[in-house]
Amino acid sequence: MIVKIGIIGILAVVFGIFFKNVKQEYTLYIGIAGALLIAIIAISYLIRVLNGVEALQAYIEKSGQYLKMLLKMVGITYICEFTSSICKDAGYQAMAGQIDVFGKICVIMVGFPIVQALFELLGKFSL
Repeated sequence: MIVKIGIIGILAVVFGIFFKNVKQEYTLYIGIAGALLIAIIAISYLIRVLNGVEALQAYIEKSGQYLKMLLKMVGITYICEFTSSICKDAGYQAMAGQIDVFGKICVIMVGFPIVQALFELLGKFSL
């Protein structure tokens, strides 16, 4: 499957380069279309991963809470990376940088309860 993803990426770049001389705005549309196609394929694989994670939930106490946070983090990073790349391709590097910063802040915010639980667990052992 990785070969298919690579081919989609290469084709999007080749078409983008070809249309760059014809109509500049087509390159952005081609890039977005290629990225969306890859994202759709990635989501189908993510569903398989989620099924595997559900099987692991039986081994982890409070797994639902932590897995939900983990999935939020993965979603935030993927969406921010995707939108940031589109902004960079369109020539808006400052906007892409702000999206990256906001994504990092959101990941920290979502992950803070895990860090807090870790410190509580360490506090129990120090007694």
